[in-house]
Amino acid sequence: MAEVRQVRVPNLLKSVGIFIILLLWLLIHPALSQERIIYTRPDGGVSVVGVSPEYLARFPTEADALAALRPIVVPPGATNVTEVGLTALPSTRRFRNAWRQVGAVAPQVDMPLARIQRMGEVRVERAPKLTKSDVEFLRAQETGNTTLQASLKDYRQRLRDLPATERPTVDAIATPETLAAWNPAWPIDPA
Repeated sequence: MAEVRQVRVPNLLKSVGIFIILLLWLLIHPALSQERIIYTRPDGGVSVVGVSPEYLARFPTEADALAALRPIVVPPGATNVTEVGLTALPSTRRFRNAWRQVGAVAPQVDMPLARIQRMGEVRVERAPKLTKSDVEFLRAQETGNTTLQASLKDYRQRLRDLPATERPTVDAIATPETLAAWNPAWPIDPA
């Protein structure tokens, strides 16, 4: 019977071998696509389409892959169809639904739409606070705690007024990055 021997390769040699294989693969295989097809949909929103590595591998160049992909992914009625590099796209995807395109150029964040989206997020964040304070208010009523009832009534009103009171601050924000980092001054729950 033949003897089977395991040959152990030191971990460093394994790592170097894997590194060399990856390096060769990157040199031979086309890199990940750096270009995106963008277009304006009939609803005014912007769609961004990238090329998968598998699709890209079928073509000699990225430009060829994009040219073949464009008629497949761009629907009839789309406008402002163009190709842009990844670095031309807005740096934050937080306000992706507020991207707008004016002409066949890279999209920009429409700040009025982004502000509306952020205030909608504040309303969503506010809802559980209002629900919790409803329960606390009912408990205060059951126990006859009029001081807590008055505090909760004031707190709930400040929560309801929050979008209006924070509006001037939000309207003054000029960049999507600052808007994404902004948080409202939430009133303190008295319960």
